[in-house]
Amino acid sequence: MNNKLKKGAPDVKTPGKDWPENNEQANFEDIADPVVKALKVAIKKGNAVYKDGINWTGFKQGKLTRASVFPPTVALHAKNLTYSKKEQGRDVITEIVSIAVQLGIEQGRRMVVEDLERYKFLFKSEPGKEIIESLIKT
Repeated sequence: MNNKLKKGAPDVKTPGKDWPENNEQANFEDIADPVVKALKVAIKKGNAVYKDGINWTGFKQGKLTRASVFPPTVALHAKNLTYSKKEQGRDVITEIVSIAVQLGIEQGRRMVVEDLERYKFLFKSEPGKEIIESLIKT
């Protein structure tokens, strides 16, 4: 069986790097560098990016975000970039910025979990306990 990917095809076996374990924050460079790399590729390739796609080397989105969006490797696939542009009016830069925002949301969630001990006194009610538990589980 041929395991080589076709040009522009996403590597769905690896939808992105896994985040650090135990809700630890990622290093800024590990989040930002792949975003910058993808932006540079998009700018350099111009319209050819819709034919070739972009190889994503960064993190996948957080668990909650992945429930409603494609992983970066799929979103940056040539066919999906073309669809996003033609059908939704979103160009490749918009797609990359969207991924960056999604990664920022996950990093922010991790920051909240890390600081929960400091703010636990705010969540003494039952709804507050549920919020804390849901943040820690994801």
